[in-house]
Amino acid sequence: MTSEIEEAEIINIYLCQIKKKLPLGIRLNKTELNDILDEIEEHIWEIAIESAGDKEPNEMNVQIAISQMGEPQDIASNFTSRSTPHVYISEELYPSYRKYRKTLFWSSVLFFLLYTLLFSFYLAQPRFTTN
Repeated sequence: MTSEIEEAEIINIYLCQIKKKLPLGIRLNKTELNDILDEIEEHIWEIAIESAGDKEPNEMNVQIAISQMGEPQDIASNFTSRSTPHVYISEELYPSYRKYRKTLFWSSVLFFLLYTLLFSFYLAQPRFTTN
């Protein structure tokens, strides 16, 4: 039982590495992402079972299957053509874009609150009229 858990954990780590390298368009589409990762996991198990022969696949068989599959970056690059971009910002700049977008949003909220507060103080000031 613990052997199966270790094998599943090894595969899960490998799938997480692939997931990080997949194009943003695929990562945002959860259905497509899950389909791809399930397909890769199934293929890993097929290779592991094949390399185990008549026995149950063990950790070594899973490692062999993963090494035959290749590097996560290489696998992820095969899915680049399946991805449709949803944003016109490169993946390298996207984290910065999100950070500055949040900063701009909260700055706008703060400006609005300060403006409202100052305007309410202005209206609360007593007015002097000259007769």
